[in-house]
Formats: sequence, structure tokens, C-alpha cells
Amino acid sequence: MAFTIENNLPVAGCIRWSGLHMQYWGVSYTITDGYSNSVYFYWTPSSPTALVSSLTFPTLGPDDCLIFLNKSGTAVTVPTATIMDGDLIVPGSIMSNAIAANTITGDKIHADTITANNMSIGAITAKSMAVDAVGAGVIAAGTITGDRIVADAITAREIAARCITANEILAGTISANEIKALTITASQIAAGTITTTQLNSAVGTGLNISSNASITSKVSSTQVDTMINAIVIGGRNMVIGGDFESDTVETSTINGGILSIDSTEHFLNNNSLKIVTKAASASSGGGVWCHNLTIGKVYTISLQIKSPTVDNVTVSVYSTALAKLGSVTSALAINTWKAIQLTVTATETSFLIGLINGSAKAITYYVDAVKAEHGTKATDWTPSNEEIQDAIDSAQTTASNAETDAANAQSAADGAQDTGSAAQEALALVGDRVTQTEASISTNATSILSKVGSLEFENLSGKVAGNASEIAQFDDKIAFSVKTVSDNLLLSDSKIATINSHMTFDVDGLIIGQDNGLTDNLKVQIKNDEMNFLDNGQTVAKITGQQMDITRAKITTSMQVGQHMIETYGDEITLIRWVGGAV
Repeated sequence: MAFTIENNLPVAGCIRWSGLHMQYWGVSYTITDGYSNSVYFYWTPSSPTALVSSLTFPTLGPDDCLIFLNKSGTAVTVPTATIMDGDLIVPGSIMSNAIAANTITGDKIHADTITANNMSIGAITAKSMAVDAVGAGVIAAGTITGDRIVADAITAREIAARCITANEILAGTISANEIKALTITASQIAAGTITTTQLNSAVGTGLNISSNASITSKVSSTQVDTMINAIVIGGRNMVIGGDFESDTVETSTINGGILSIDSTEHFLNNNSLKIVTKAASASSGGGVWCHNLTIGKVYTISLQIKSPTVDNVTVSVYSTALAKLGSVTSALAINTWKAIQLTVTATETSFLIGLINGSAKAITYYVDAVKAEHGTKATDWTPSNEEIQDAIDSAQTTASNAETDAANAQSAADGAQDTGSAAQEALALVGDRVTQTEASISTNATSILSKVGSLEFENLSGKVAGNASEIAQFDDKIAFSVKTVSDNLLLSDSKIATINSHMTFDVDGLIIGQDNGLTDNLKVQIKNDEMNFLDNGQTVAKITGQQMDITRAKITTSMQVGQHMIETYGDEITLIRWVGGAV
């Protein structure tokens, strides 16, 4: 069965395989598809459905099989390879006595194939190499160190002019002990070959370099000043709502991308912009608009982006006509926020900061901390001037409303105090009238007694005796009347307290409803122009003029709207029928 092997996928340095099967002792094993940046991949019966990877040459058993070799992202299928790669040679398996002189020349050896780890000390001497057989281009930097070379084995006669430069010499590898006096002269050193990175810190004491233009030109204060002056640092964010915490940000889709505000991923506060690209397009995504720019000025765009997959993202800046002003592509690691920035010159007063997939693939991006600022240096994210002003205005409005609420509360308290004072005055007046009545009764009784003589009293005695029962009954009526007045006074005080607890007057009007300290307080507020139904302080219904506004209503049986009746029929059917007549 055919299998597929792909290079540098899904990211550079990796190889990816699919559809791979292994046949072993008459049994076919399906290998799990996968990818990796390891070097060696082999199959073993102990793990028959997956390849085993290793960064170093593995120790293979008699039934193990080396399948792939990863050469920096390029796959070599070992069982079908026609050229033996150096990485496929078991370390230490080929000794120098098994190789005839001049059998292996430089053109037969791939660059970087044989390193110092593959050579025994002293195994290869100058006598084993033809002149110019091994050039500097075949030797990887740092591969051959001083401890690999026998003393005096390589002299100046075996080294072609300019074959070995400073790039091939590891810092500190060749010291004065390895160089014969007067062996290396100025004629063997190319200009610019030895730089400060190859020199010990002690070198240069008393050295005059004033005449060497190649050195002095590298340290020019004028050039340093010019580069520093070219750096322009901005600060003001021209993107409104770049933290996606409000609905002030202006976005656009690009070639079918799906945009939404997401609260599961965020770099700054609580939200981010979620972009899902379209699989059928290699330039699908979304973007954020930036306005109030100055034409001809340089702006630096910076943002934070992450993806739940290993993918690339292309950040581009477009004009209003979608002409590309600048672009940068970056690889993203799994679930890791990455900072991206680029610098463009504004050609209009607005441009679009776009993020696209770059390949026909559905990719999810999360974007946060979008900023566009004048200059060439990106600074930390800050809100736009418009957002800062809105926050100031909102704070001022809140403070003003608090002052108004405090004034209204003070007015209501003053009104309640006046009402209590009036009630107390009324009760005091009733008490005064009772006291006056009792005094009047006492005064009249004395006057009556003073006007009745003894004869009249005797004449009246019989009448009093005859009317004793009526007098007793009248006395009971007087006592009952006094008690009734007392009860009425107490009842009036209770009613006033009840009214005060159920009715409140303020500058807006009348509020009816008892404030019992519970959360389910239902009250009615009556104003000159409207009536509000309040639930726990919030308006849930309102009547203004001939219109009633309510968030939710429940009609149990029927409701007439104009000349139509909406009513239930059974448990599952609702009918709308015409009933005619004026409403």
C-alpha cells in the first residue's frame, strides 16, 4: 500500500507521514499517522502500530527496522534509499584500516556528513589525504579541534592559501603553543578575517589601529547618532477598542472569515477577538479599522495573537481600497500568545489591520491588545484618547447623578420630617381638645351644684331615685364614650404610621408600596406624565399617555388587539380571530 511522506510540515524542521503499513511475519500493521522534528524513526515489534523516534542513532535489535531519516526537515526513506547517508552509518563501524588510501575523496562526502564524533583520534593523518582532497568548505565549523590533530601532522604546505578562515576556527582552539614562530605572516591573513570576536581581551595592548579604515569605520559616533535620531517613539493608540472590552471597536471580515468577541481567551482583561478563517480561501480572516491618521506619517502596528494549533498567520495593513501597505508572516506555537509588529506609512486617513491564514485552511486565531501608534517603536498597549475621554465623561456623569440622588434623598428626608411634625401637631391638638373638654365638664358640674338648693334637691331626689337606672345607664354611656374617644386617638396614630410606611411623597411624585426590607418589594410610582411599576427598585412596566410598556406579560385566557382576539384553544393551540367592532 502507498504511503505519503512530506517535508517541513506542519512546521519547518519536521517530517510528516501518513498511510504507512509494516509487514512482519505475514501480519500487516497500520502505523499511526504523525509528524516530528526528531532525526531517526524506526519500527520495532514491541511497538507495532507506531514509529519510535530518536535524536541520536538508535541501538537496533535483530527485528527492528530503520524507516526514516530527517535531514533538517527533508525525509530520507531508508529502505529505498540509493545513496548511503553519513547519518545512517553506525558510529565506530568503519575503521581507518578498512579504507584504502585515496578511496574516499572530498567529492564523495556530503558536507557535514562526517564530524569529529565519527573519527578516532589520529585515524586520519596528512598521509591519508590527497592534496586539496578536503577543503574548508567540507569541514563544518568547530568540527576539527586541536585535540584531533597530531602535533606537526598538518603544516603550512598541506593548507592551501585562504582555505581556513576565522569562521572555521573555534575561538581559543589555536593558541600560541600550536603556532611556530614566524609561521603565519601578514600575507597569510586576509583583510577582515580576524575580528574582535577571535581575539583574547589581552590582545591589543599597545596596538595601533588608527590607520585601519575597516575597523574605524565600524565605530562611527556620527552613524550611531544618526540611527538613534531615526528612532521615533509614539504612544497614542489610534485603534479604538483594541482590548475588545466594549462595542466601540470597528471590525471587518476578509474573504469569508467569521469574527466574534470571545471571553474564554484574553491577553489583557476579559475578552479577545476570535477569528475563524475559511478553509476554501488562502487569504481568509478579519481585521480591525484604524482612523484619524495623518497621511505620510509612519505608524507602528503591534498586537498579541495565539492559536490552538501550530500554524502561521499573516498580518497585513490595507488601505480603504484594500491595497497592501505592509505585511509580515509569523509562525505560532500551540496556545501561546505571541507579539507581532510591523511599520507602515499611511496613504490615507484610515487603514485596516488584517489577519489572514495564508493557506487554504480553517484556522482559529485569538487577537488582543491591538495598537497603532505614530513612530517606529512599539510601546505597551494603552487605550485610545477617545476611550480615555469617554471614561472621564462617564465618571463625571456618575458623580453628577450621585449628587442629584443625594439632593433628592435629602429633599425626601425633609418631606418625611415635615409630615411627622404635622402628625405630631395634630395629635397634640386632639389631646388639648380632650383636656379642654374634661375641664369644661368639671366646671359645669360645679356650676350645676351651686344652682340647686336643698328644697329643689329634695324635690329632685325622688326624680333621681326614679331615674336611678337611667342615670346609671347614662354613666355607662359616658364611660363608653370616653373609651371610644381614647381608642379613636390610638387608632388615628396607628393609621398615620401605616400610611407613612405605605406611601412616600418626593419631587418625582407619589410612591405606593410597603418597604419591608425584603428583596421582592413591588411598588407603584405615580408622576404627572407617567405611571411606573417598580420591582426591587427597577422599572418593569410603564404607562405613558395611552401606551403601556412591559418587558414580559402573561395572559391566562385571551387578549383583544384592535379588532382581533388572541385566545387559547385547548392546551396546545393559540388562535387569532377577527371580532369586529370599534375598540
